[in-house]
Amino acid sequence: MISHFKYLYHMTHYRNLTRIMQEGILSHTLAHKLQLTAADVSSRVVQAWRQKKREPVYNRVIHDYAPFYLNPRNPMLYVRQYVQHAVVILCVTSEVLKNHQYVLTDGNAASKETAFSIDESVLKDSREVLAADDWRAYPDGKRRRCAEVLVFPKVEPEYIHHVICQNQLVADIARVMTGRTASVDQTFYFPEA
Repeated sequence: MISHFKYLYHMTHYRNLTRIMQEGILSHTLAHKLQLTAADVSSRVVQAWRQKKREPVYNRVIHDYAPFYLNPRNPMLYVRQYVQHAVVILCVTSEVLKNHQYVLTDGNAASKETAFSIDESVLKDSREVLAADDWRAYPDGKRRRCAEVLVFPKVEPEYIHHVICQNQLVADIARVMTGRTASVDQTFYFPEA
């Protein structure tokens, strides 16, 4: 269990919500094997790295885990601003870690420099950038802002507490699709250009 983090954040396209509420937040491997991804907002280049990279704790490929960020207002969402209107942020209670195997990272799991551990001390040097308004003011801030919690092999729907959306239309859709509170909170997103 990690302290100081009430929620873990999973970003996805709102079109994936029906399947997520049926099957859970699946690892990339499971979601694609079962063809449950209606819309993918991830980078194909980054996913190609993650598909091959193994974490050193359990020696699994990163794609065998359901990925969560500790701060979703990060470089991944920044480069996806053109689709952020359709991206929902699923807020999953950190209680999930009591019942699942997981690995913590001090930065983006695809990076060669990233450390992996089951001990939250791995986050020590990333905590400041995770709490900051902007990662660009910090050395190695881009990588560290994308610190992750990788949960094996999936997270059941009951751990999804609420949904954050960029606009009211998607919030209304998300509320119906999930049966959870879905609210608009622009502070999690980037200003539209």
